[in-house]
Amino acid sequence: MDPERWHRLSPLLDALLELAPDQQLAELQRLRSQQPGLADELGALLALEQEHASFLQRPLLHTAAQQQPGDRVDTYRLQQLLGEGGMSTVWLATHGAGTSARQVALKLLRPGLVDTQRSPGLGHEALILSRLALACVPRLLHAGIAADGQPYLALEYVAGLPISEHAVRHALSVEQRIRLFLQACSAVSQLHVHQVVHRDLKPANVLVTDDGSVCLLDFGIAAVLDGSLPPPAHADAAVRSFTLQYAAPEQVRGEAPSVANDVYALGVVLYELLAGTKPYRLRRRSDAESDQALLAVDMPTPSIALQRCRQDAPEDAPSGKLDAELDAIVLKALQKEPAARHASVQALSLALTDYLDSQPSHDQPRRT
Repeated sequence: MDPERWHRLSPLLDALLELAPDQQLAELQRLRSQQPGLADELGALLALEQEHASFLQRPLLHTAAQQQPGDRVDTYRLQQLLGEGGMSTVWLATHGAGTSARQVALKLLRPGLVDTQRSPGLGHEALILSRLALACVPRLLHAGIAADGQPYLALEYVAGLPISEHAVRHALSVEQRIRLFLQACSAVSQLHVHQVVHRDLKPANVLVTDDGSVCLLDFGIAAVLDGSLPPPAHADAAVRSFTLQYAAPEQVRGEAPSVANDVYALGVVLYELLAGTKPYRLRRRSDAESDQALLAVDMPTPSIALQRCRQDAPEDAPSGKLDAELDAIVLKALQKEPAARHASVQALSLALTDYLDSQPSHDQPRRT
């Protein structure tokens, strides 16, 4: 199945999977009267899902062979896969040899997405990175196209851990997690000063480096608010380039980018840091269910979620307590309507700083 066709069918299939079997048949019959070809395709996919429980865990896109450690991309040799998303993969790679060898993070489009109509490309991300000379953003070293047509970005390699993993590994308390999160807020605020909205903030893209500082990764769907750079063609709701668990409701609705997108995503990251779990517990990972949760379902307060986490996964839960005031700060960042959230990331930071200052006593932050 080609990528364009799958992008068209995926949300429709997710919606059908949310229905009871008799409702699925009724919806397929209704669709067949209008678009018989589309109904046949969806019916076949439903049958595969019912016959093979692992069907949706296998890739549906016909793609070229995946890269392997040791492969060369232009003048870079791949060493280790660092991360992957729906559109791209990031590898630890080396450039040069001997004493002059240099480690870089090499970002590649997934095989099968290159040259498709909805190929996200890497040019947009390169343009954004080239205008951000910030300590909290990896430097763009080179952008190119290999001989086989594979586009790539060579970025400064930054060692570290996703912010949530760092907090668990170092057993950070509630207060220590808030102070670490304030560093993330400071980094995102610097983006906003440069009129850049990240639009895909999540723990994997908020890295805590070995010296305890925060670095922001992956600007593939970032937007520039001053109009000097058009938004990437792939950053619309239909293609689902963003991560649904952290996407603001207005992103799901396909509305114009704004700083409120990042306020919401930071709210999800903060919720996860403080409660040890995500705001929504999805029964299955589908677009339809995530949309419903984002747009309509109310989440439990972080303090209630923390109590559950301490029972189910105590190793992920921070020490310390969450009170009603802290709950209110987090939930304000997660309001469904952008106007009801903190007006800016700076406003969220100020609310958290005031909260910490109001506490009668708190432990000293420690270097980790």
